[in-house]
Amino acid sequence: MTGDMGDVSLFSGRFRNICAPAAKGLAKGSLWLAGVLFLVMTGDILAGVGSRYIFKAVPVWTEELARYTLVWMVMIAANPALYFSDHMAIDLDIFPGRTARGIALVRGVLFVGILGFMTWQGSLYATKMVPFKTMGLGISKAIPLAAVPAGLGLVLVQYLLMLGAGRGRRS
Repeated sequence: MTGDMGDVSLFSGRFRNICAPAAKGLAKGSLWLAGVLFLVMTGDILAGVGSRYIFKAVPVWTEELARYTLVWMVMIAANPALYFSDHMAIDLDIFPGRTARGIALVRGVLFVGILGFMTWQGSLYATKMVPFKTMGLGISKAIPLAAVPAGLGLVLVQYLLMLGAGRGRRS
């Protein structure tokens, strides 16, 4: 995903003018949310370390909260990474134009299919875990497990918005 395909959108006009700012807004909003989660995680870790030194005991929930906020932060930050081309990628520049476009089309279809499937399956699994509670925080296990379908769903939406905006990915 080293670059854009240029003008590859199947859409034009108004739809493109809606998708481009929506993709940028989704990326920036997700970065802000990931930043807030980072601050929560950092504060939680500092509170745990501080309580270990001051009170000689650590609340049992601090490690669990740090773990769950880390997972949510990473999953939420995946779609801005796609938007800003920060994911590792294979460059298809070695192929001639038509072959590269064909490979990009197959890759795009697979990408959408896998993201859709994982979002759906992750949602089903998180829903099944609603009655179960975590040990430290005592919250539903569905809350940390929902990070996967939420994050992958955001990546899917981001990718579709980028396609609509004409920012299809080459590789």
